[in-house]
Amino acid sequence: MSSYLGMFAFFSFIFDTIFYIALAIAGNEFYRWDQKERMLFRSYPQSRRNDPVKDQISRAMTWRSNRVFIG
Repeated sequence: MSSYLGMFAFFSFIFDTIFYIALAIAGNEFYRWDQKERMLFRSYPQSRRNDPVKDQISRAMTWRSNRVFIG
């Protein structure tokens, strides 16, 4: 009887260890996948995308570059 309990404890330990390692690896892969998607689609957080100062600067630079001098 005691050998069966020891065997059960050993296999449950091995199973739990493998399960949690697989869970950690999957979490790491999901994190990497999410970071790669953000890099590809340039989906920055909301605060960076709608920066009013940056928008004013980009509008001013576009206006300057589109001016045509006739003279």
